[in-house]
Amino acid sequence: DMSLDEFDNAYNPNDTGRTATLESLENGDYQLMVQSAELTTTERTGEQILRWVYVVMSGPSGVGTVVESVNFFRSQVAVNLLGADLALLGLPTHEWTVANGKPFSRMLKQALPQLDNVTFSASKVTVERNGKTYHNLRIRGRSTAPASMPTLEKARLPF
Repeated sequence: DMSLDEFDNAYNPNDTGRTATLESLENGDYQLMVQSAELTTTERTGEQILRWVYVVMSGPSGVGTVVESVNFFRSQVAVNLLGADLALLGLPTHEWTVANGKPFSRMLKQALPQLDNVTFSASKVTVERNGKTYHNLRIRGRSTAPASMPTLEKARLPF
């Protein structure tokens, strides 16, 4: 016969085994780090998606939390917006054209691993439209690495 007290020591309502989504974050400005960005398919419909996993580095809520979001490829506008976001993260997406021999579909797959551990600033925004609530991440740009301390070599006096 099971007793509830066997769960007492490891009880943690924050450890649900589920990854948080953008919905769990308050609106506001964040620093996020990309843990992974991968092309995959939805379990239910088999639709191709881009799944992002971020770590919240700073912001109004969820610091230290792992958060997941997805991009759907349902329209040309959605794909173009993704390209614009990826450019803000430092990828040369303006070069990804058929005319350049670098079609978006191929270049996206090749480029995703370069996003691992990239830190960036973004705003989480909630939008109400047609009775639905959308939780969006507006990427503002890649974060510059903190300036390193000058080394002894750089700081050496000229005499």
